[in-house]
Amino acid sequence: MVYPTVATVFVDGREAGDTPYTNPAISTGSHKIMVRKQLYHDYQETATITKDRKCVISAILQPAFGFLEVSSTPPGADVEVLDSTGTRRGSGTTTLPSMKLLSGSYTIRVSKIRYYNESRNIGISDGQKRVESFQLRPSVRHFSSGKYPHRGKRVDNGSKKRNDALDVGVGFGRYMLELQKDLYMAWSGEAEIRDAETTRVSQQLTPIFGKLDVTVTPKGSQVLVDDRLVGQTQ
Repeated sequence: MVYPTVATVFVDGREAGDTPYTNPAISTGSHKIMVRKQLYHDYQETATITKDRKCVISAILQPAFGFLEVSSTPPGADVEVLDSTGTRRGSGTTTLPSMKLLSGSYTIRVSKIRYYNESRNIGISDGQKRVESFQLRPSVRHFSSGKYPHRGKRVDNGSKKRNDALDVGVGFGRYMLELQKDLYMAWSGEAEIRDAETTRVSQQLTPIFGKLDVTVTPKGSQVLVDDRLVGQTQ
């Protein structure tokens, strides 16, 4: 333990100066000496001053603080450390290195996107290091869509994918879904994502196209639809 070398000295209740403190003209008799430094317990002693005799006081201040280290799985979670009044006394991201805290009661809050928030009440003791580890639980489940038609465009909560099917992790709650593909009628509906469940949506899109056969003599003629070349006859 490293003890402080600079602290404030009080003589008979009045601030006298900082350590190392010397008073060559203090009156004889008893004096109440107190040495104070933030985050340390006060040191108090009654000194008896006599004529022609030097009084030496060696004050060893005891820590009124401890240390806290916070880790989480997965790492990269946000950490808040609150005291008993709800005042924030520290914050950071896991793994959070040792921070110095005044001894007492605290609440640790750990949060990360797509995981449940966690909180824990702890106590910090004088001169001790406390290590707290959090195992965060995922707060998302999977949503998947069917393959109707193949390579259709899926729109889920504003994000677009172009796949045979969509399989994503989303938070719990109700979502509006829309399935789109060129030449097919768009479909929209709701899906509810529940804890510990995988929600699947399978939907057949309705075609909004027909078939055109063109027969031309002679063969090999070019075919244009709305002034756009689409092929040639065989």
